[in-house]
Amino acid sequence: MRWAGSEFLFALLCPVVLAAQPPVDEGPDLEETIEDIVSESEAEFEYDTYLDHLNAFIESPLNLNTATQDQLHHLGLLSGEQIQALMQYIRYDGELITLYELQAVPFFDIGTIARMLPYVTVITKAKPSLRLRDFHSGRHESFMRYQQVLEKARGYTADSTRPRAYPGSPARLYLRYRYTKGRRLQYGFTTEKDPGEELLRGTQRTVDYFSAHLFVRDQGVIRALAIGDYEVSIGQGLAMWSGFGLSKGAEPLRLRRGGYALRPYTSVNESRFLRGAAASLAKGRWELTVFGSSNRRDANIAVYDTLREDVRVISSLQETGLHRTASELDDKHAIRAVTAGAAVKYSSRRSDIGLYGIHNQLSASFERTPRPYNQFQFSGNRLTNLGGHYTIVRNNVMLFGETALSDNGGIATLNALQIALDHRTALLLVHRYYDKTYQSLFGNAFGEASGTNNEQGVYVGVRINLSSVITFEGFADFYKHPWLRFTADAPSQGQEYMARLSYRPSYHTELYVRGRYETKLANEPGNTEVIDPVVQTEKLQLRVHLTQSVNRSIALKSRAEWVKYRYDSVRPSADDDEPSSTAEQGFMIYQDVIWSVPKTKLKLYGRFAMFDTDSYTTRIYAYENDVLYAFSIPAYYDKGTRAYVLLRYKVARWMDVWLRVAKTYYSNVTSIGSGSDVIMGNRKTEVKAQVKLSF
Repeated sequence: MRWAGSEFLFALLCPVVLAAQPPVDEGPDLEETIEDIVSESEAEFEYDTYLDHLNAFIESPLNLNTATQDQLHHLGLLSGEQIQALMQYIRYDGELITLYELQAVPFFDIGTIARMLPYVTVITKAKPSLRLRDFHSGRHESFMRYQQVLEKARGYTADSTRPRAYPGSPARLYLRYRYTKGRRLQYGFTTEKDPGEELLRGTQRTVDYFSAHLFVRDQGVIRALAIGDYEVSIGQGLAMWSGFGLSKGAEPLRLRRGGYALRPYTSVNESRFLRGAAASLAKGRWELTVFGSSNRRDANIAVYDTLREDVRVISSLQETGLHRTASELDDKHAIRAVTAGAAVKYSSRRSDIGLYGIHNQLSASFERTPRPYNQFQFSGNRLTNLGGHYTIVRNNVMLFGETALSDNGGIATLNALQIALDHRTALLLVHRYYDKTYQSLFGNAFGEASGTNNEQGVYVGVRINLSSVITFEGFADFYKHPWLRFTADAPSQGQEYMARLSYRPSYHTELYVRGRYETKLANEPGNTEVIDPVVQTEKLQLRVHLTQSVNRSIALKSRAEWVKYRYDSVRPSADDDEPSSTAEQGFMIYQDVIWSVPKTKLKLYGRFAMFDTDSYTTRIYAYENDVLYAFSIPAYYDKGTRAYVLLRYKVARWMDVWLRVAKTYYSNVTSIGSGSDVIMGNRKTEVKAQVKLSF
């Protein structure tokens, strides 16, 4: 791979000496974490819900002097040792006088403080009780969004040999209304039409997706009350974690799950949420959470009873949320899923312990297509999980974990030790054992593979503040899968390592270098046999990233990333009888510019990226700025360029407008995508517009 643009790479790697100016944008930490989650799971997740609760902290900042451990975890920006350091600092040295005092708290560096500032305060204010007028005297917000790929995919055209596959327009439409009164009261609704789906005609006489919620928090004994759509998060996620959860990535020590058990649901993912009512009641040191849900789920129908007009057997649960074609419409809301549970927790100043029980029932029997790898996974129409979780804090040591059982006798347990060795060094040790027979429908715990079963492992994470401006972070994860997996037709194992060295001399500049290496056993790519041979694979990623604020108006983000993937082959090469080895690599480089136009209410984001990878296997993910409550993390692969421009303009105090255009050009292909989504040509253009009304 050769690029005519060595000046660009030179500019990327040359540090710039900057004057002390306020930052224009946040550092890359959260973006890097999200990139890692997407690259590992490639699944939709409720990042927009996470952004929603962060914005609630902007409107009603968290008071650090009175914040509880659960509230600090709920904020989602601090690691376990940072939370304990802050609480101990306040306990022994008294309340914070200003936010600048955070610089004196162990493990708090410039980057951590910069991330926190928009969401926290040190002013003590009593929380008044909700009154009837609070249901209309707070903040009302409406969002209207339109987005579309301009190039027409095959599914939107018809000819003499085939009909049009997608009856609806290629536009994605989004409408949302939300009312908030700080963090104490929230209600609203969200609706969406996906590309290809019809709207108010044909197969869709109403909107395809509609979600609504009412949520009350911290009113007397009511810690939280949810009516409508909501999320439940318990323990470390072995049995129930329906929201956003961190995994391996840029934050090696931020793996402990915590925060409130209940959250309002505001995302457009149409599967991983509960619909009904729930409440958390707190009295003294005790907290009781109860929840009930009855929700329609998309499912692939295997047996349909025509006499009773009822689904009898399903072969899979669908999570795409797409309802365009006849088969997708047949799967829509095919079954009813009922979930009920209760959790009780006892908390003291330095520890907590909890127990829970969860029962799930489906209106049809779940019978998977038999495969060797899935014979221990859930089948039937009933599933019950019981479990317990704990956290124990003693000075600079924290123990936490969870153990869960499924009603077939399967067990899963996760236990961790986090220790601050001194005021600069923190260590995290995590052991997990997820039996191959353990089953859960809403499990989303830390691990290498998706699903909380058939995995054992030991994880070690470390963070060392080498100086006030230099930080080292890293992890090593050793895991094995005792039974077969979808990607491995034999028991397998692997190791993964990450090291990140960051230099942050000021609030507005950061340079980091990161390396990530993983080796594991997996099915040999391209094999056509019934049983794939399992071979050794290796993946190495190297990244250099620079963020800098040139002045009050302009910020720059630059990145270069290289990836190499290699796998052994049991098949001999053409020139040799010995097994061969295949290697692929990829490269991506981008430059971002963020410009707050002086003396205007206009803000511009722009990127130009170049990429060249040997295949989709060596794809590289990169976070892109997007309109509020939307996110874009495309996979860069093949060879070409990608650019986007995002404009945000505050028309008035009550109105914000976003406009985004992104274009990808491929120099080595003649079509993009596959099946009905294929675009004939080598260009893909995405447009997105959003309007926010606040009153």
